[in-house]
Amino acid sequence: MDKFLFDIYPTLADKIVEQIERATQKASQQFDGMKGDEDTVTGSLFSQLHDVEGQMPMGVDRFVWRTEYNKLKGRGKGAPENKYGADGIIVVRLFSETDNKLILSKGLLFQAKIKGNSDQNLKTQMEKLASLNTNSVLVEYDKNNFRAVLEKNVLNANGKMKQISPGDYIDLGTVFGDMLLRCQVGKKHLDFDAEQGVLMDSDPEMMLIAPARVENILEINIVHREKYVGRHFIEADESVLNKFSREESTGINRQIRGRLAVRHVGRNRNGVGGNEGEGSFGV
Repeated sequence: MDKFLFDIYPTLADKIVEQIERATQKASQQFDGMKGDEDTVTGSLFSQLHDVEGQMPMGVDRFVWRTEYNKLKGRGKGAPENKYGADGIIVVRLFSETDNKLILSKGLLFQAKIKGNSDQNLKTQMEKLASLNTNSVLVEYDKNNFRAVLEKNVLNANGKMKQISPGDYIDLGTVFGDMLLRCQVGKKHLDFDAEQGVLMDSDPEMMLIAPARVENILEINIVHREKYVGRHFIEADESVLNKFSREESTGINRQIRGRLAVRHVGRNRNGVGGNEGEGSFGV
C-alpha cells in the first residue's frame, strides 16, 4: 500500500495515534452506559473521538488538527436506498495551508456489531463492502473491549461472529489509529460526500465510487503550515496557543470545505441537530 502519515511525518502520526487510542479506550469503558443499538454506540464512540485535536511545531513548520463528527439522519420516510451501506467511516486528510492542496487522504469504512446481537446479514454487508476494495473492517462492541476484525477474516468465517478466530480480533484503538495511518486498513483517497450520499476517490479529482449510506462520519483534518514564521508560537504559553489555533479554525475549515466541495449538515459537539452550513471544526 502507498505510504501515509507514519512514513512522511512519524512524530505527528504518533501523537494522533496516541489520542485515538486513548479516546477509544475511554469510550469502551463507558459501554455499560450506552443504551441502544450499534448505531447509538458508534455515535458515542465518535463523540469521544471528537476530542482528537492538537497542534505540533516542526522546526519552522507546524501542524494543526481538528476532528468533526457528523451524524446523518437517513432512516426515515423517503430516505434513499443504496446498494452499499456502513455504520461508519473515518476520513483522515492532510492539507497544505499554503496552496490549499490536499496532500494525503485516507478513509476506513466499517460495519459494527454489539457482541451477542444477531449477525444474520453480516456476510452480505461485508461482501458488499469488500466489492468496493476499500479494506473495510468489522467493529465489535463489548463491555470488556472494543475490537475489530479485518474484512477478509469476517468473510473467511462466513459472516458468523462465533466462527471468527480469537486471534483475528484486534484492539479497536490500534485499528483506528496505528493501522489506519500505516495504510494496513482502509483505502487511500477514499472520501465521503455527506450531502450527496456518495463514496468518492479524491485523487486527482472527486470521482464517484458508489452511492452509499453511511450513518456516522468522523473527519480528522490536518493542516500543514509550511515555513511558519513567528517566535511567539514556539514561546507562547498553552492558553495563547489554544486561542490562536481556535481563531484560525474557521478559515482552515472553509479551505477544506472548498477543496472537497461538500456542504455538511450543521451539528453541535455531540453531532446532533443544527442547520446546514459551514462549521468551525466543531469548536
